[in-house]
Amino acid sequence: MAIPAYLVTVGGNTVSNVQEFTFTRGVRHLSDPIRPGTGQIRGRRPDLLPAITIGANVRIDVGAVGSTLFYCRVADFRIIYGEVASMDTWEIDVEDALAALGRCTASFSWSAGSTTGTAAEAVGTGAGVTINLNVIAPVSPCSAQVIVNENALEVFGRLMTQEQGFYRAGGADNSIEIWGRSFASVISTYDFSDDGTGTNPIKYDALEFAGLADNYADKTIVEAAGLAQQSSGIGNYSAIFQTYNQTTGQAKDLADYLLGVYDAQVQNVTSISARWNSNTGTARTNLNIPVSVPSQLKIKFRTNTYYGIVIGATVTGLIDDVIFTYYLAAPGFYTQFTLDSTIAGILNTNRLGY
Repeated sequence: MAIPAYLVTVGGNTVSNVQEFTFTRGVRHLSDPIRPGTGQIRGRRPDLLPAITIGANVRIDVGAVGSTLFYCRVADFRIIYGEVASMDTWEIDVEDALAALGRCTASFSWSAGSTTGTAAEAVGTGAGVTINLNVIAPVSPCSAQVIVNENALEVFGRLMTQEQGFYRAGGADNSIEIWGRSFASVISTYDFSDDGTGTNPIKYDALEFAGLADNYADKTIVEAAGLAQQSSGIGNYSAIFQTYNQTTGQAKDLADYLLGVYDAQVQNVTSISARWNSNTGTARTNLNIPVSVPSQLKIKFRTNTYYGIVIGATVTGLIDDVIFTYYLAAPGFYTQFTLDSTIAGILNTNRLGY
């Protein structure tokens, strides 16, 4: 059995004697609020550690250099002393750039008609965090806003709710990259099966299906700042979303779209796990990619095929293996411009076009 090689650097210095790590980014369900990625690295021989400072850049690689899983920062550091020095261990708590937004209370502003991407850049500037717009940039227009002393992560979350795009914390500079709502048109697909066959194949070990109540609502309410509340549906299972839509018409369009997403009750895989040691060659590299890059998984289970877009992931590195768990949303939740597709859309739904 092969042993995975870990490369962990703190402040540019390699950390030796790493025993295990775990890191979670993104969300598990569409209805979860945006949250920072967090994790922990554990190891032996604290006497061999480089200087550890709060806020220092951390990079975690599995395999060869260039297979980076996470860029993050030191959130906390501790030494656990044993009865003798040879029993001493250490723990480093880490977090990604979204945590900097979560800790920041500041003031932000943008003009009428600014896109969600431009507004997000303003939030990043106010919080001291770099926001990079992907080529598939956020495009939803916002109303003019002067926001005083609000939490940067909450403001960022409202913008991403309005856009219905994709985000990730990454990059060597611990920046945040965001994609617009049409990001699903350019993502790669990875084939998950129990025998490791297909294009971009990965062999999985376990999967879990969503319950009927997961991501379910039969009434959606959009509260756009400064505008009248807009809703869609008449049920009692309501979900409320806060945004900065420019017009009530756009807010209503969003409410209608979200109702189509949340009342679908799609039977779909909600999480799937794969092990580093169960895969070989390029499949091991493939495991790294959906952790931080927008990706679609094609999952073969018994006689059926299911599709899911990765919205979050947990990676746990052990002494002898690495476990990758991906959290998924049905593709129809994210492909707003594809109609009448058995994979990516259903006729008369997913038409968020403003």
